Amino acid sequence: MGCDRSGCGGGFVVAYYKVGGQQPGSAIHDEPVSITHREDFMQRTVLAAGVLLLSATACNFDSRKSGSGTASSTASSAETGALMQTSRDWAKAAENRDIERTLSYWADDAIVLEPDQPAYIGKVAIRQMVQTSMKIPKFSITWAPESGVISKSGDIGYLIEHNRVTFADSTGKIHTQFGKAVTIWRKDASGAWKCVVDIWNGGPTENVLAPPV
Repeated sequence: MGCDRSGCGGGFVVAYYKVGGQQPGSAIHDEPVSITHREDFMQRTVLAAGVLLLSATACNFDSRKSGSGTASSTASSAETGALMQTSRDWAKAAENRDIERTLSYWADDAIVLEPDQPAYIGKVAIRQMVQTSMKIPKFSITWAPESGVISKSGDIGYLIEHNRVTFADSTGKIHTQFGKAVTIWRKDASGAWKCVVDIWNGGPTENVLAPPV
């Protein structure tokens, strides 16, 4: 679409690389990472995301298809609803441009994987992403979960989400972009849900899943 997209619960730094931010090809990490080791860095990033997914599987996700064809969890529907509401509250914090509250929904070791760009690993890198996004002219973002699954253990879950991002380009023209996302969550020691993996790509329409019949 002419601008890069990123994700926060499903989409953040829309035009980050168009507004003087980190240049494509350089690693974004809490600690400096040598460009000469970028391939190894990205392999470890993908591996880390894979380990989280495998961990979720090991925790015995037990989902089935509902009559509408969307995934539903055999765990408490109240727990699934609580996770989905957490994402909605997160979206509201981003809409209100509350940087500290927005950041609080990510785990300290969270990984954000935007299309065609290096990973953002950890709160320092993610903070830079969020702060840069807020400086983009006319930037706004919102998102919402469409489906959720919780593990039998009740401490890991994932959401299918959609997002909508609006921003102005260098000529002042307003653009709106849609995205589809998967966010992986785990509970921290206090029992609060924290996003540990946030990944998305572009979507042709706002909604990801077909509405229930």
